[in-house]
Amino acid sequence: ANTPVSLFVAFPGLLPSQRAEFFRRISQLLRQGKSSAAITAMEELIEITLQGLRYYQTYDRFFIGGAVALGMIGGMLCIVTEVVGTSHRAVRARPVPAWLKALMA
Repeated sequence: ANTPVSLFVAFPGLLPSQRAEFFRRISQLLRQGKSSAAITAMEELIEITLQGLRYYQTYDRFFIGGAVALGMIGGMLCIVTEVVGTSHRAVRARPVPAWLKALMA
């Protein structure tokens, strides 16, 4: 939501207000026991959501690619940090041999 306007263009078919209305309508139908109508509304929401995915894949490919790439890089950095931190703690946990203490003295 805080993305610069030049990089991100929201899918016009499902704005936040429309999404909230869908959820309200589906919840109301479920409370009223109209499960078939709720299923139809959910299928409509799923279809609009799939249209949104196609929209972003087509028109915002750079933005999605950048987000995925940054996510992958972040994940790799977390893994590397964990591995380095674990090995560092393992090295520090070992006692220093007497011969090495004698060399350091």
